[in-house]
Amino acid sequence: MVQVLYQFYNHATPIPAFNRPHQTGVSLIELLVACLVIAVLSGLAIPSYQALAERSQRNATARLLIADLNWSRTEALAIGTRLYLCPSQNSDRCRSSTDWSQGWSVFADQNRNGHLEPNELLLLRTPSLCNKTSVQFRKPGYLFYKSDGSAWPNGTFRICSADSKAPPLLVIVYRTGRVRTSSETGLECM
Repeated sequence: MVQVLYQFYNHATPIPAFNRPHQTGVSLIELLVACLVIAVLSGLAIPSYQALAERSQRNATARLLIADLNWSRTEALAIGTRLYLCPSQNSDRCRSSTDWSQGWSVFADQNRNGHLEPNELLLLRTPSLCNKTSVQFRKPGYLFYKSDGSAWPNGTFRICSADSKAPPLLVIVYRTGRVRTSSETGLECM
């Protein structure tokens, strides 16, 4: 009996039941468990990644709009004339719309009529943005900076991700021409 116990507890003595050759692959059950773990982790990660990508596109659109607004204000001060910002759609013409999602244009309005004439200079045209991001501004749908850097009309751009339930990002333009962002939680995208 002592011999059997010594053989059982002695690690150097091989026991026939546990002396199998080394396996080189995985069993079907191990493979199924690994696939299940990957499926569960993917199911948890993909919606979070999609929401992150939508917020990133929304924030990039806001940064581009802010950069263009600040540049327009600086140019209006530098060249001493009124600069118009208006929604555009793959052309040099302004659209009479509050939807800026198709891009926007900046031009020097020498005759102050709010339209780009052939003798006026188109300074900037930002192309169509991501289809999943919408940019809305108040009526009359355009904005201009005066030669002193002030803006008219003041207002708020609402930037939304189309498929997201995230709150909109607001770009607020003051009459002084200053621009800031806000992400209030009580607002919804339309």
